[in-house]
Amino acid sequence: MKDLSHEALFSDATLKLGEIHGAILKSAHLMDKERWVADTHKSTDFGKQVGQDEIHWWIFGNETDNDELLKITKEALKAAQTLKAKSEKLKNNEPESYEALLVTLKEFADKHGNEIEALHRYVMLLEHPMAPRMLFTYRIWGSTRMADRDMKLDGEQSERWPPDIINALAETVLLGVRQRNYPVYLSTHHEVGFEIYESLDLEVTPPDYEIVPPEKTVVRRTARTVYDNCATYFSEIRDSLRNIEIDIEKFAEEQELAAAQRARWAKIKGRKVVSIATRKRTMSPAARRKIAAAQKARWAKLRRTKWARQMPFDGQPCRHQLDRPPEVASDVDGISYLVFECVLCGCEVSLRLNSDGEIDGEFIVPPSRKRA
Repeated sequence: MKDLSHEALFSDATLKLGEIHGAILKSAHLMDKERWVADTHKSTDFGKQVGQDEIHWWIFGNETDNDELLKITKEALKAAQTLKAKSEKLKNNEPESYEALLVTLKEFADKHGNEIEALHRYVMLLEHPMAPRMLFTYRIWGSTRMADRDMKLDGEQSERWPPDIINALAETVLLGVRQRNYPVYLSTHHEVGFEIYESLDLEVTPPDYEIVPPEKTVVRRTARTVYDNCATYFSEIRDSLRNIEIDIEKFAEEQELAAAQRARWAKIKGRKVVSIATRKRTMSPAARRKIAAAQKARWAKLRRTKWARQMPFDGQPCRHQLDRPPEVASDVDGISYLVFECVLCGCEVSLRLNSDGEIDGEFIVPPSRKRA
């Protein structure tokens, strides 16, 4: 098997992709170190706060300027959408060699340097060390795709990545390259070789027979995997940015709703709600006598008017009889009712009073429908 050289892949644009992925992985590793108890799967208090939704945790609990974040997210989203759409067209290429495959990836990155620069600027503007994790979450990527692009990195504590780490990160991003920190070309080479081995008749095959996978077959399969994974990477970044945008807008809606509720409460703050019993206790004796006289008059009127009409119930007419003055009750809207129970049929009768104390509505509940 030939030695793999990836020098043909590297340029300013591809190395910026390496820096982007490096910042994302550094953020992910830092957060995961804080969210899990060492050598266990138990969550720390911090891990319980984050849960399984890093985007929601950051936007709803930690971001101090969601308006600015929304602005730069929209700009980065346009760039990611372009990279996603253009990377999907890479599969139309048919490289004749592994080097040619690397060249197509480098040309893709160089051609879309402005979009890559926009993503790079976005990640660098996320100043909090855990903020870039929003671009690499289980909510969007899922566990398998995250594992495919994860790496153990040396130099995470330093300000700048060592050159060899940046190169490896660029290879992982463009996935030409590397998947689970292993070259795709080599895994494909082994896969094709194993298929040839399985097709051999071991009884007639010489023991010193050398299996040599066809280079064109290996390159063709490698290119198909590489191009598909490259498009997937930018698709997941695009979806992550879109979810960040959605959560910011949800947060703004909740803030507007909370502000409207506070405004409504501010209007009614200080209003004194007084019950009927309390109101009566604070009345003067003359006012209480006046109300009692009015209630007695309404009671006398009630016994003579249409509200004492015959009501059919269970096939038998009932002339509702009251053995005592009705109770006065008020609902949550402050509307008063005269409530009594018929001594003959057991119906519960409620008479609604208007602002002048006149009856303007009647509600009758038969015994079978009365609440216990």
